[in-house]
Amino acid sequence: MSVYEYTVVIKDREDHVETGTVKASDKVDAEAKLNRLDLYDPKLKELKGLSGFIKQFTADVK
Repeated sequence: MSVYEYTVVIKDREDHVETGTVKASDKVDAEAKLNRLDLYDPKLKELKGLSGFIKQFTADVK
C-alpha cells in the first residue's frame, strides 16, 4: 500500500483548499476513494521513504 498526499480545491468554494493523506494501492484507487468523499480532481503526490511509512498509520483516508 502506498500513501499519497492530496490537494483539492472545493468546487462550491474556490477559495477553500483541502489537503491530507490517503492510503491506497495506486493513484486510481486513491482518486476513487477521494471521489466517494466528493473531492474531485485531486493533485496526488506519492510519499516515499520514512515519511511514507509513518503516514500510512495516520492517513486521513484509508
